[in-house]
Amino acid sequence: LVAQSPAVVIALRDEMAARGPMSQTVLSVVVLADLLVITLFAIVSSLAGAVFGGSANMIEIARTLVWELFGSMFVGLGIGLIIALYFKYIRGSGPLFLITMCFLMAEIGSRVDLDPLLIGLSAGMLIRNATRIGDALHQDVEVAGLPVYVVFFSVAGASIHLDVLASVGLVAAAIVLIRGMGLLVGSSIGARLAGADPMTRRYAGFGLLPQAGLAIALAILFTKAFPSFGEEASALVFGVIAINEIVAPVLFRHAIIKSGESGLDAYSDDEPAEADLAESA
Repeated sequence: LVAQSPAVVIALRDEMAARGPMSQTVLSVVVLADLLVITLFAIVSSLAGAVFGGSANMIEIARTLVWELFGSMFVGLGIGLIIALYFKYIRGSGPLFLITMCFLMAEIGSRVDLDPLLIGLSAGMLIRNATRIGDALHQDVEVAGLPVYVVFFSVAGASIHLDVLASVGLVAAAIVLIRGMGLLVGSSIGARLAGADPMTRRYAGFGLLPQAGLAIALAILFTKAFPSFGEEASALVFGVIAINEIVAPVLFRHAIIKSGESGLDAYSDDEPAEADLAESA
């Protein structure tokens, strides 16, 4: 339930042509949060599997964790280096090359017990922080992004089971409300303590609400890892995800508009008061 969705944040940011401290802060937070979620899930699921499976071989567990976590990061750094060299010396057909590399990360990583998400995050962090091709890479990602987003949201929509939502609707709605209030209040307090601008303090929390790909993937992995009780727990999680998939993107889109960071002309004259507030802070 703590998983967020960088893909939704990026898709809405690009759709709204959003540029500003609030949008950038939200993206940074959700990426770092999901990195922690992926890491902690790998650790906790391995430990829980050993405990509930009755085979708590700590040496084997440690070996598995080291391979999955650090192996994924090491492979990701290697792939990031390959991508950087490609963009430096070849450059042609960048979007197609990126799609191919993502396919290889997903297929090969899962077959050798590496985490494709950690591989991709490590590769992206290397490219952004240790090379000069970050902007060029971002441009090619935007070119290839639309069909990827279509597939992503189609899969996310297909995960919304109305029968499950009906059976756990009230409990899921209560969890969504509690989760949302916690994220909004917590992000506001954190932004204030960090000295963020008023727009970030007021609206950044809405960008932490969306859930999609990672939350769905973790729920599926949880069901497979713990078949004795994972299915019942995942039904509730899917209900929470379904509500967040419907409501959260709309709220974050509205937050981008109200913060004055939307780059669309249609909204350029809508929020003079909000823009004045940001400038006066």
